[in-house]
Formats: sequence, structure tokens, C-alpha cells
Amino acid sequence: ASLVAALASGARWHRRGWRSDAKVVRMAAAAEVTSPSKTRRKASKRRRSGKSSGSERPGSAAEVRKPLSGSGKEVFPPHLRAFELSEGLKKGKLVQGELRMNKNTCFCGFVVAGKEEFFVSGSTALNRAVDGDVVVIERLSAVQAEKYASAAQRLRHRVGNGQDVSEAEEVEQALQASNEAVRVQGKEVGRVVSVVKRTQRELVGSLAPIPEASEEGEEASNKQMEKGDRLFIPADKRFPKMLVQPPDDVGDLENKRVGAIVTIWDRFSEYPRGKWTRVLGEIGNKEVETEMILLEHNVKDEPFSDEVMACLPPEDFTPGPKDMEGRQDFRDVCVFSIDPPGCEDIDDALSVEPLANGNYRVGVHIADVTHFVHPQTALDREGADRCTSVYLVDRRVDMLPRLLTTDVCSLRADGKDRLTFSAIFEMTPEGKVVDSRFCKAIINSRAALSYRDAQERLDSDPAEDDSEITKCIRLLNQLALKLRAQRMEKGALSLESGEMKFELDNDNLPTNVFKYESHSTNKLIEEFMLLANRGVAKEISSMWPKFSVLRRHPPPKDEAIADLESLLYAYGIRTFRSGSNKELAESLDKVENPADPFFNKLVRIMSTRCMNQALYFCTGSVPQKDWYHYGLAMEEYTHFTSPIRRYADCLVHRFLAASQGLSGLPEILTLSKELEDAVARLNYKHTMAQYAARESVNFYMYQLFKSSGPVVAEGVVMRITKAGLTVAVEEYGAEGIVELSGANWVGIMQKQEVYGRPQTKFQGMVIKIFARVVVRVEADAEDGTFRRLKMTFLGMPNRLPDGSMAPMPSTVMSETNA
Repeated sequence: ASLVAALASGARWHRRGWRSDAKVVRMAAAAEVTSPSKTRRKASKRRRSGKSSGSERPGSAAEVRKPLSGSGKEVFPPHLRAFELSEGLKKGKLVQGELRMNKNTCFCGFVVAGKEEFFVSGSTALNRAVDGDVVVIERLSAVQAEKYASAAQRLRHRVGNGQDVSEAEEVEQALQASNEAVRVQGKEVGRVVSVVKRTQRELVGSLAPIPEASEEGEEASNKQMEKGDRLFIPADKRFPKMLVQPPDDVGDLENKRVGAIVTIWDRFSEYPRGKWTRVLGEIGNKEVETEMILLEHNVKDEPFSDEVMACLPPEDFTPGPKDMEGRQDFRDVCVFSIDPPGCEDIDDALSVEPLANGNYRVGVHIADVTHFVHPQTALDREGADRCTSVYLVDRRVDMLPRLLTTDVCSLRADGKDRLTFSAIFEMTPEGKVVDSRFCKAIINSRAALSYRDAQERLDSDPAEDDSEITKCIRLLNQLALKLRAQRMEKGALSLESGEMKFELDNDNLPTNVFKYESHSTNKLIEEFMLLANRGVAKEISSMWPKFSVLRRHPPPKDEAIADLESLLYAYGIRTFRSGSNKELAESLDKVENPADPFFNKLVRIMSTRCMNQALYFCTGSVPQKDWYHYGLAMEEYTHFTSPIRRYADCLVHRFLAASQGLSGLPEILTLSKELEDAVARLNYKHTMAQYAARESVNFYMYQLFKSSGPVVAEGVVMRITKAGLTVAVEEYGAEGIVELSGANWVGIMQKQEVYGRPQTKFQGMVIKIFARVVVRVEADAEDGTFRRLKMTFLGMPNRLPDGSMAPMPSTVMSETNA
């Protein structure tokens, strides 16, 4: 039974199952199942007889992917003509938007058209559209959607392991792997009827020979292709394979990463055609693979143009009288920063001073980036294009030139004066804010501390360290604890990301991986950044209620939380509640397993994945009741504190400056369409930056295990599926699917349990949700992306009297096919 078939049938999700209108739609009935071999035989018979299935409607359940280029037969339905598009758009039968594919497949994606979002699934419904294309789609009725779902179930493609899977199966697996299965529930379903604008993104991948024709004639023979054609296989799974023609003078292309751009895709070809761009280098090379990650995620990593560089201040810039006008002078105040070790782009610094009335004046000083980045200049346009700095394991890709990010704007403690946009709060000793204001300022930082350095000062004996900076850290920490307690009381969540860090050698290759160590000083900085961001959000939204850029976090989807609750229920936890963020926070605090300290952290990681993504938005386009930030329990929130690395903060600085009468509001920030387009790009680029960072971690994890070889480790079962066990290995921050053979195991999905079959070496074994298992972890040699680990089940852990894990029996240790 297919999740995708039920979705594509026009069904909407209810707690009791899939429904279309008032009628329950069973997944198994949403698409007729026909064996692949039978389908191939029928298709082959039609071709041998010379009969065409052209009389069948495109996307019908009887349609099977037809021959490729040169056959003269349609593979895809034709796109609508211009007058049909115009008429359909006017009547609202058609809508236009940008297609964004699921990151794990080229067979499904979402089209956002205004405030509506449509799910498009299967190659027939996608109709030659690829990720990033501007498309026109037609809304599908339940009957129409069911036919496209049937086509997706019947069309089969060969995947990396050599097996043939249906498009529907691949989509279902991709949705589950990306935690987007919940996102599609309740979405309208559509099909692409026109590609208005084709993406011009450069793709990176490798070349393969053109597939030979099979007996059934499913693959085109070489003679049907143009001379010199090669099959380009993108590393980015969001894009299909395509045909390219490498130049004759490029030399040997075996084991090389190469680039191409999709150019045309006619309806008679299974594959699009691409334009050859370049050879990047050897497959597996660290620099080549890193460049590929950046290209995959549309991260711009190229030198800044001369026009951009001409906008910069001189390299020896120091604030002059004109720069000082209207600024408050904090140079005689103890200002310092706390950041990760080795941080160069220091956005923020803090200060705290006791007042005569017993309160404190706290300063959150933020780099005044917009003093140097003026609206509508080449530098500003470049920042708006890049949107964010991107942090990979071994490098940082800057949003702005390094002169600004690491020198002129960075609040370094090098004796130089720095310009800031500061948020000033008067606070009582109990952490209550009684007054706030915002001003342009000038500071001279006394110290740039790492979190560990600041923690050592915080933990030091006051009798031994009574320096001004250490006293300020202690005082700020006391206030931060009060602020945090207030947020938690309102329902703020404390979640986990499972962040890991690598040790690198002189060649930037990984030698070790370890859990990121968080200190109290991390939370200290977090609280004051949140305080400033919330204060600025209130200030600008009250002044500009129709144009401000804020950040909201919708509540998690009920289905996602319900799924987590069902897993915990299967484990025996009956008291997990999530009716509100406060209720969820309290439940997370109570979920524990005294015998397994990792359990609570794992549940918090799983809860994080149930969350909707936080989004930038324009206040004029979202009702005020939806401005709420669920995770932070705040009515208004924005990003103000990191303008060096986030363009959203630069926009917010301009709104804030205008609200304080320090400058006029740029006209472009008052134009709804332009502002909404900018916000949409911010959200997209922010997401791509996150994906790129994760893939960089995956690549370095792969390299670590490739060099160190397989290891035996203990993991925790996060979920039991038909495919096997989803296992998290805390020691390495790794997750993977552990395949279990049906010949050896039988699973009961509702109970989240799997049992070893009688008369196998696994007889008597019972694996339950959140159980600990022993696995072998190694680099997956069959993974062409060099980013995936392979996990193999070895057995259940045995404990020695001292609590350590006993060696596994050699008969089980040698098991390679569980």
C-alpha cells in the first residue's frame, strides 16, 4: 500500500485514515497494482505489434514509460499552449509558482503559488519540470490524481543498488527519509502543464554509458542517441539523469566529476538534454566533493566582483567624525564578546553596568553592518543574492567580503574602535526588563573570549579572580538564568540537535569526531541575543505593522507529534502530552530512562524533527495571530543580532534605524511584492545553507570511517520499519538504516517490535523500540556521493559486571546479512 498513492488520490489526512471528500480511500485501492514483469510484457507486445497506446490519456493507469529519444512516440503529455495558459490562469484553474523537489528524489516536489502549496508526484505529473523551474500547474480532482498515482506505481526505474523500484516507492522512501511525509498530508495535488522558466543551475555529477536496450525495449539502444552522447548522473538527487555531449578535447572522463546545465526536454525523450560546462576533478577528492556540495545547494562561492569591492571602505578604516555623528560612546564601558573558538566574524558583544537605583544597564552591541552596506548598491545586491554565510566543516563561505566580515565590522578585541547598533535594556536584579532603547554606538572591546574561556572565568573562585570582565560575566549569567526561567515558564522548548565536531589534520582531513560541548556561557549569550531580537521585533512591528520582516515558528503538525507519541507509547510511556508548547516542554522534562542517559536526549532530537521550520515573513502578509514563535514562546521575534552573516538582519537593521529616526526607510522595503520575494529567497537560501552544512558533515563522517575502517558500536533503535531498524549511534552522532532480512526476522509494526525467526541464529531475539543494539559502522563503498555510512546488525549488547559491553560472539560478529 502506498502513502503516495493515497496522497495523490486527492485524499486528505484524518486521524482514522485517508479520506477523499466523505469517502474513505484505502491506500491499496488508490492505485491498481500490476506486476512489473507483466507490465513490461504488455508494453513489449504493443511495440512488436506496432500498436500505439496514444489513445490512452496521459497519466492513465495503463501508461508505462515509453521508449526514449528517437522513437517518435510521446513519453510525456504535451504542455499547454500560450492562450490555454492565459485563460486557465485568469479563471484560477491553473496557478504559477516555483517547483522545489524533495531533497532525496526527482520524482516529487512542492509548488508554492501565493499562499497555496501543491504536491506534485511522479514523472508523468511533473511532466519534465525540474527543481527550481517556474511552472504552471493544474489542480487535480481526486479521480485525476488517482490516475497519476497509478502511473507512478507502474513506472519503474533502476536505482543505485541495481534494483528496479517504482516511482511511488521511491517517493514514499524519500518523504520518510526527509521527514516530509507529514508535510504532504492535506495538500492539494497538481500536475505540471507548462515550464515557464527553466532553471540555469549548474549541476555536478559523473558520466555513464548509455543503457543498452533490454529485451522488453524499455531502454533505448545507442543507435537512437546522437553521436557522442553520454548519460550524466547528477549527484543531487533532486535532478534526473540527462544526456550530454562532452567536448572531444576534455580527455579521460572516467572517475571524474563533471558539470552540466539542463537545457531542453522534449516530450519524446525520457531524459532531458544538458549543456556541458566543465570537469571539476577526481571523484572522491576532498576539494572536488566540497565544491559539489556547494553547487548542489546553490551556494555561491566565487570571488566578489570589482563592482562589489569598490563599495568597501579602505582597508585601514577607522571611524572618523562623520561616522561618529549621533552615536553613543561606550568606549569607557567594559564590553566583551563570547563566541566559539577561532571565531573571526564576531557579530555581537555585551556589557553590563550597575545603576544607582539597584538595577542594571545591559548592552547588546551588534556590528553596524548597514553603515557600510548601503541599499541598492552592488554590495547590497550581492548580500541579498547570497543571503547568508555558509558554514562547512572545513571552511566558511562568506555573505560579504572578508574586509567587512573579519575586520571592519567584526567586533574584535584588537584595540580598535568599532561601530555598533546597540540594544540597551534596564533590568531589575530579578531579570525583569523595565526599559529599553536602541541607538547607534561606538565600542572598544576589552576581550574576545571563547565559550570555554568565559566558562572558566564563571567557575573561578571570586577570591582568585575579581577582574572586571569576570565580574561582568557572573552578573550577566545571573540575569540570563532569570531570563531563561521566564521563557521556560511561558512554554519555550529545550530541544537537541545532536551537533558533532571534527578534529582535522594539517590537510583538513578528519582524524576524530566528538560531541559538541555546550557550556553555561552558551546559554548566557543565547538569552541576551533572544532578548535583543524580541525587543527589536516589537519595536519595528509596532512602527511598521505592514512591512516589517519578522520570524515565526508554526506549531508542529499534529500528525508528526502523534507519530512520536505512538513510538513512546509502544515503549511504555503513556503520559507524553503535547497540546501546547508548555505541555510538550513538561513532557520532555519527564521522559527519562535512568538506565540510559542518552534516551532523553534522543527523544528531544526526535521532537526537534517533528517541528515545522521557522520562517521569515512580511508582517503585512501574515495575520498577527500567526506571528507566534512556538519554540521560543514569543509573540514577536526577528533576527537582529547577526548582520555579518545573515542578510535578514541587515533588513531588520534598516527597519530599526528608520523607526528611531536615524535614517529613512528604503522605498524597496515598502513594496509588498518585492519584500515578499526577498523573504522567500531568505527562507530558501537559509534552508540550502543548512542542507549544505549537513552534507559537509556527512562527507567528513564518510572520510573518517573510510580512513579508520569499520568499527563496532552500540546504538539505539529510533524506529522499526519494513526496511529494518533506524539506529542512532551516540558516540559518532551517526544514524542509519540497519537492514533485516525477512528470512530471519518478523516484525510487528504497530508494537514496534521485531522477532528472530525460529531455526535461525537470531531465534529468541526480540528488538523493541529504543532498545540498544550492536552494529558495525563503516563507509558505504557503494555510495557514489561519498556521504553515507552503512550499518550492519551484529547482535544485542551483553554487559559485564562493570557495566562495559562484552565482546560479541564471533559467530554473530561475522554476520554480514542479518
